[in-house]
Amino acid sequence: MSTKRIFAALATVIVGVGLAGCSIPSGSNVSDEPVAFSVGGVEITVGETPVGKLYDAGFELRAAGTVDDLDHAILLEPDSYYDMLSLHKAEQGYGLIDLVTGTEAVELKDGLVAQVHSTVDEDLDASNLMVEGICLADLTVEKALEVVEGSQYNQQENRVERTTENYTFALTFADGKAVELTVACLYEI
Repeated sequence: MSTKRIFAALATVIVGVGLAGCSIPSGSNVSDEPVAFSVGGVEITVGETPVGKLYDAGFELRAAGTVDDLDHAILLEPDSYYDMLSLHKAEQGYGLIDLVTGTEAVELKDGLVAQVHSTVDEDLDASNLMVEGICLADLTVEKALEVVEGSQYNQQENRVERTTENYTFALTFADGKAVELTVACLYEI
């Protein structure tokens, strides 16, 4: 597959994420820090962790709908957001990640992880995901509310949520178990 075709697949969707409506509630003492989490043993700080850290741990990325790993040296456009890249390691899927670039064009390995979205199912064991140092398999709604500072329970969605000025966190439950994790850094591109 040519680099241009891979880049075209990678850049299928470039979206700007606005910050409107995602601010800290007035009078809130919640810090504007991302929730600590790890995927497959790799700690990720959204908005700061370069993709290269995942590569160094043996992970690879694929564009949505493809089976070929992306070349680490693909050049990403400046001020861009790339979404729905499949994160995997040894054919084990770990979910989808989004990347962001700053004002300069960078190689894929230097793009920053902007969002991680993982769903626990027959392909992904909850023991491969951790939030605030606790395995997803061990998190209940009550425990998540305890360890994720400033979080709230959304009963309608059966989800523990936290939104600050720059970050969002959502942990969805089904039958008392955590089944879906989304952690994101919000960007205005």
